[in-house]
Amino acid sequence: ARREVQTVAERLRRTEQQARSHQKELEEVAAEAKAARSRDEHLTQLRNQQQVDRAEANEARARADAARARQEAADLRDRLRVEAERRRCMADHSAMAKAA
Repeated sequence: ARREVQTVAERLRRTEQQARSHQKELEEVAAEAKAARSRDEHLTQLRNQQQVDRAEANEARARADAARARQEAADLRDRLRVEAERRRCMADHSAMAKAA
């Protein structure tokens, strides 16, 4: 009976040791999972920030393109106005020359 009690006690000790070992492994796996989730969240934040940065850059480019187009239109209007004024002056001179 004493031998049987020792055998049972030894099995119980080994089982408890295995349980502690498994518990430690579970804690390590849980810590790794938590770190992986944290990294995933960080990467998601970075990706989201990159998308925001790209959108802002695209918007800035579009504003610059629109400003350039407005300036080109204003320049073209100025050139057309100058050309129309020049033609009007030439017509006036021509009319004066014919009248004289």
